[in-house]
Amino acid sequence: MPSRTSEPLLSHNRSTTTSGFIYSEFADDAEFLPLLADFVEQLPVKLEAIHRAVEHQEVAELIQVLHQLKGAAGGYGFPSISNVALMLMQAYQENDLTTAAQRLNELEDLCRRVRLQPD
Repeated sequence: MPSRTSEPLLSHNRSTTTSGFIYSEFADDAEFLPLLADFVEQLPVKLEAIHRAVEHQEVAELIQVLHQLKGAAGGYGFPSISNVALMLMQAYQENDLTTAAQRLNELEDLCRRVRLQPD
């Protein structure tokens, strides 16, 4: 695991690509929708926590938030988010900041494309 240094954990440009929406595998389950709504509503909060941890070089916090997001996204029917969160977590654990920057951009893009249900 990388140690805390004066070097930035990551320097990246936030992606602006937002093509195609992403829906939960459980979007058609009416009983599950309130839980999905809570998860979707909390995605921006999770992304902000990730950015805050990166900015403050808090590796342990970053790994914890990514681990939580990975598990929650998988459980709520968003395997693509879960997979990218795992890859981002691994990139940080391996101190591969180039890959981490790419994966963070992917994660941000995926999270911005999430919708509760098709219109």
